[in-house]
Amino acid sequence: MSRVTSENYMAFNIEAFLKDTNSDLNLDSISRIVSEYVPYAKVHFDEGCPPFIDKHIKVTVSETDFGEAGDWTADVLLESGELVNQCAKEALLADGSNRIDIKEIGMVQARVRVYFRSDDEQKYTNTMIDLMSFLESIPNAAVYDSNQNKFVE
Repeated sequence: MSRVTSENYMAFNIEAFLKDTNSDLNLDSISRIVSEYVPYAKVHFDEGCPPFIDKHIKVTVSETDFGEAGDWTADVLLESGELVNQCAKEALLADGSNRIDIKEIGMVQARVRVYFRSDDEQKYTNTMIDLMSFLESIPNAAVYDSNQNKFVE
């Protein structure tokens, strides 16, 4: 739920809290699924940034076949642990939802989070929609838009 404040890093993030902690999701399976939802993008593992995650998936959309410094990117992270559980509880409070299926997220231990780079010219809106569709396709997930403090219905 936290926002990175560097303007060149992120515009917003969307996260899927996983209610089923026995999920078969891992970075390899997420990479394959993201590649299916965004087949026109380069999907690869990246390390080091964001600084609080050792390894994550980077989704890059190039305007050329060669790629360039101005390429648009999004980061897809798989996180687990008590911090995720705490963030789920904070999201539930911020949303104020009375939906029973959302209340079940109180004990989640994992989430998939997508950090979107800013796109002032709205050239990558379709990619953002495709990545949202990926999050919504995860079984037993509650998708949360931290920009609006609302769970996606």
